[in-house]
Amino acid sequence: MKHGGKKRGSLPEKTVPIGEFTFRVKGLAFGAMEELGRGLPRPTPPLEFARDRKGKILRDKEGKVAKHRDEEDPGYKTENRRVNMLESALMIYHGLRADTEIEWESEGDPNDEKNKEQFATSILQELKDFPLTTGEIILLQRAISEVSGLQKAQIENAMEDLVGEGE
Repeated sequence: MKHGGKKRGSLPEKTVPIGEFTFRVKGLAFGAMEELGRGLPRPTPPLEFARDRKGKILRDKEGKVAKHRDEEDPGYKTENRRVNMLESALMIYHGLRADTEIEWESEGDPNDEKNKEQFATSILQELKDFPLTTGEIILLQRAISEVSGLQKAQIENAMEDLVGEGE
C-alpha cells in the first residue's frame, strides 16, 4: 500500500525511561494482537451442574441435567491468568524489537505455534529475572499499546489480564 506514492517507513516508536534504563518500544503491526495468543493453550472453564438458589440441580425442558461453565473456578482462573501473562510477555518482546540495546537469551521462533508456549514462558522468565516490577511491565505494555494505536478499552483489558482483577 502507498499513500501519495509513498510507503510508510516504519511503525511508530517511543522511549520509556525505567530506572537507569531507557527502552525503545515500537508499535505492533496490524493483526499482531491476534497473533500473540495463537499457539498458546486457551483454558476452558469446567462444566458443572446448574443449580438453583437452594442447591437443587436444574433440568432443561427435556428433563436433562442443565450444565454451565464455571468461570469462577480457581483452577480455570489461575490457568487463564498464566496464559494472559504469556501473551503479555510476547507483546513486550515484540514491542521491544526496535531496541538495539536489548539482548534476549531465549531461543526459538516466537511465531512457531508448536513451541510458542515454551518460547513465551522463557521470555516471561527473562522479564522476571531482569528484574522488572509489575508496574514497570505495565509502563512498557501501556507504551506499546499507545504507539500501536490501541483503544483505551483494549489497553485496560491488557492491564487487567496482566495483574488480575482487584490487585
